[in-house]
Amino acid sequence: MTTDITSLLWIIGSSLLMCVLALAGVTTLSLSEKTMQRLLLPLVALSAGSLLGGAFFHMIPESLENALHREPVKFIYLVPTFQNPTGRTIPLERRQRIAEIIQA
Repeated sequence: MTTDITSLLWIIGSSLLMCVLALAGVTTLSLSEKTMQRLLLPLVALSAGSLLGGAFFHMIPESLENALHREPVKFIYLVPTFQNPTGRTIPLERRQRIAEIIQA
């Protein structure tokens, strides 16, 4: 029962956050051109980072396996839960696959 409530709270919270972000996007239309030019690069960087972060999360096991075949890796650092700035989480199946690759 608490899992259902926790999931519901996460859904509601993330929906509200998306609404706030959408409103923030709309407010940029009222900014002066000078202010918009200052904000443009960081906003584009954030959106590109979000897209690349999502793509890399799906490529981690395959790229890790290729990297380990090329040369030995001494250290791996992953943020599997709530990765910044997107808040993404690596699914359990991918985490297990990464653990298998690392232990092999």
